[in-house]
Amino acid sequence: MSLPTPGTRIRATSLSRSDRLVLWAIRAWVIGLKRRLDVVPPLRAVFAKSGIVEAAELLDALMCVVACGAVRTLAVECVCDPVISEDESRLLAAAALHQSGQSFEARFILREILTPAASCDAGEMLERLGAALTAGNHKLSRWTIDLERFVFGLAPETAEKPIRPVLH
Repeated sequence: MSLPTPGTRIRATSLSRSDRLVLWAIRAWVIGLKRRLDVVPPLRAVFAKSGIVEAAELLDALMCVVACGAVRTLAVECVCDPVISEDESRLLAAAALHQSGQSFEARFILREILTPAASCDAGEMLERLGAALTAGNHKLSRWTIDLERFVFGLAPETAEKPIRPVLH
């Protein structure tokens, strides 16, 4: 399955079962953080039903890195929200890229929401999470990646065309 560019709001129903599992875990983790609850046991239970119990600790570690290394407040919706936020789509796309061996590309997506150090640490967790998902026969969807947009960013005056490097 192919999905639109990361940073796009889409309906959760357009995600694969594996994507929805990871999305639910991200959302549940944030709810647990806000309510000061330990969400690892429920994450373990859900991931165990899918045959990838080790993914619970990996997702917990990933989200700790994201929570501490975010460059701004990230939009993570409630578990029942039918639409995924732009930030959630970036995290899912980065996870999918790591799972498919495209960690370099994932770094450009992560740097939109994380500090450089956190981006590196999150990449390590996503690499391990991707391996656990693959071992459990869970394949994340492919996202349409406009690398030029993520490498150069959006032009401030148009917010549509990427900023080009200046050559002298």
